[in-house]
Amino acid sequence: MIKSKPKALIHTMEKLVSRNTRRAAQKPTCAVSPVIVKFEKWAGKPRKLYFRQKSKLQSVCLQSNMFAEILASPMRLDKLTRLRSPRELLTQVKLVRNGSENQGQDLALNLAVAPVKSGPTSYVSNNEAMLLKSQDAFLKCIPTSSLNTAIRHINPKDITQPDYSLARALKLKLIEEVRHGLSTLQETSELAVAPMKKSNGSYVRVISDPKMHAKLEIGPDEVLIANLANINDKILQNLFQNNFKGFTISFSTHKRLCFTLYKLLSYTG
Repeated sequence: MIKSKPKALIHTMEKLVSRNTRRAAQKPTCAVSPVIVKFEKWAGKPRKLYFRQKSKLQSVCLQSNMFAEILASPMRLDKLTRLRSPRELLTQVKLVRNGSENQGQDLALNLAVAPVKSGPTSYVSNNEAMLLKSQDAFLKCIPTSSLNTAIRHINPKDITQPDYSLARALKLKLIEEVRHGLSTLQETSELAVAPMKKSNGSYVRVISDPKMHAKLEIGPDEVLIANLANINDKILQNLFQNNFKGFTISFSTHKRLCFTLYKLLSYTG
């Protein structure tokens, strides 16, 4: 079949243009699945949770709830698992100077139990088993921003490796923070009185009871019970010898101590 002159010219021009440029992929003509668009309409599920009665709204109080505060913390990337989690479920790793006079190794990694804003930062899992499994991957914990800085070229060899693993270092730091917090409350007599009403998670009772199998438990009065019986630290356990009932701590007053308690219990698995 002989093509007409205009059609032949158009066909030739298309061939010449297609050699140098790529055409954009055409969009599919099929309909979009209702699973993606307007899911809540065909599934009969509300997109947002609305409280239509004031009585239900008054019964929900998350302003001083520890678990709500943990989940509401900013999302951060875990350097080991490459997953994003709330910041209070992770451990912050800071690149700091170690005070060494040796210019070649004057940097070190510091584990921060409480978040610190200044300096290069990365985050790792707050889990002992995960850190022990990744203890050979020391370089993964180095903050990426410190390696890409234009002020100073930082070589991984410039960072001093710790004398013991990061897993052991983090466990010792968490125990030290909890021990210091509880001993300070005991010395200053700032222990809160056990609440008479339901606390909705606003109080944490710290005990050391070997008969209690659970590490975390919600009591009948909705007080969170944190059991430190499995923490092998003599100084920490001595705090409970003269105080069998334990310590009842207000979360709104001692928020950082409650976060550290939860991190210590979740870290040991």
